Amino acid sequence: MRRAIIPALLLVLVSVVLGATVFREQVAQAAATLLPANSVGTKQVIDHSLLKVDFKAGQLPRGLRGPRGLQGGQGEQGPAGPQGGQGVQGPAGPQGVPGPPGLSGYVSGTSSSVSVAAGAQASAGAWCPAGTQPLGGGYFPLTAGTSALRTVAAAFAIQDVTFAPGFLVTMANEGGTAESFHVTVRCAHVS
Repeated sequence: MRRAIIPALLLVLVSVVLGATVFREQVAQAAATLLPANSVGTKQVIDHSLLKVDFKAGQLPRGLRGPRGLQGGQGEQGPAGPQGGQGVQGPAGPQGVPGPPGLSGYVSGTSSSVSVAAGAQASAGAWCPAGTQPLGGGYFPLTAGTSALRTVAAAFAIQDVTFAPGFLVTMANEGGTAESFHVTVRCAHVS
């Protein structure tokens, strides 16, 4: 007889549990449709049965801030925006310190033609006016076509008699006839 009571008792317990669950759902449905607004209080609410959507904004306390997440990947570059308008010009800055004086009184000088006999050497110089310094120099054969003149030396120099600075060139004639050349110099006042 004891064996028959246990299955019967289990059957009764299962029926009670199922009935209670169904009954609770029916009561909740009836309450939702039959109860007037604001008639349910804390005592009538089953613990942990409400959802966040059941509350007004700001009624639920905010939780603690969670840990910072990992940085996301680089996004695609967006299109360039329109160019902004011209800004207002700023005030003028203070006057700068004057720089050192530069070059002035730029002049050129050219020597007279110098003839170089075949198989010989000759020198010519172009000299700067008093108070100026040489900036550069050059030399040019006066023979049409290919010249037999070859440079032996070309350098800044000081004239032996007047001590004027300038440019001095020595040329050698490797040809069979005399040829001529002249020298130029560029000078300026250097402060």
